[in-house]
Amino acid sequence: MCHHITIQKHIYFYKGIYGHVFTAIFGIFAKIEINLVKIEISINGTDKSKILTSERKIMTKLPDASVRLDVWLWRARFFKKRNLATAYLTTQGVRLTRLNDTRHVTKSSTQVRVGDVVVLRKGRQQFIVEVKSLGVRRGPPTEAQSLFETID
Repeated sequence: MCHHITIQKHIYFYKGIYGHVFTAIFGIFAKIEINLVKIEISINGTDKSKILTSERKIMTKLPDASVRLDVWLWRARFFKKRNLATAYLTTQGVRLTRLNDTRHVTKSSTQVRVGDVVVLRKGRQQFIVEVKSLGVRRGPPTEAQSLFETID
């Protein structure tokens, strides 16, 4: 399996294992880890291929990295489908705390960042969670649980 990174005007284009395309201005992603994948890099016709061995994961550690709230709730497996997360947000909403500023959010397009605290109710259960990672896909439950930490 081979993934290509093309350098054009200091912008990296990375086609992920599941077909997702990630773009980053030079140095924006703090870490790109790929699971035993050969990466072919060609700069001005010179081959700079490498073999990387690590977990397949893309982690953004920038303070301004964000993702839509409905997408994050779906990736974190609070909802089975993304449209259910959108419907929940428009009807009930969640409480979002960022830098000691708490507000009631009913827009699914609201951006969530690492460090935000999200409070939502499902039935009689109330979930208070801190966003630990934004994720890149809706993965298995173990991956979803790594996206947040429950606060008591």
